[in-house]
Amino acid sequence: MKKNIPRNTLRTDKSTLSGRSFNFSKNYSKLLADLTFDFQSLNWVRENFYFILFVFGIGLLYIANSHFAEKQTRKLEALTTEIKELKSEAMTINAQLCRMKKQSELKKNLEHKGIQSLKDIPFKVVNSNPQITNANDHE
Repeated sequence: MKKNIPRNTLRTDKSTLSGRSFNFSKNYSKLLADLTFDFQSLNWVRENFYFILFVFGIGLLYIANSHFAEKQTRKLEALTTEIKELKSEAMTINAQLCRMKKQSELKKNLEHKGIQSLKDIPFKVVNSNPQITNANDHE
């Protein structure tokens, strides 16, 4: 007599377990039979050795190329971040330079050295006698 066993429970019937183990061993024996090398398989490998070597070489080149591309990408990202940092540093230095070039900042910095700003308007010196020139002009 069969018992009504719900589908979601485990069966512990010995006949079904032994049947399954037999099926598994049968499948494994087929797999092992397919993987065994016979004389014809070895001949095929010998005949196609250069093609197999070629495919292996292409695979190595593919892997090496992907590693090289990843390395270059990492270098590019590092250089990009370095460029951004250098640009921000250049902008900071440029802002400081613009601030230091202001007349008020120059006046503050030069007062410590004893240099003062002009109080009178600058004037142009004109040579009234054109015959008197520098000694460098004659040489």
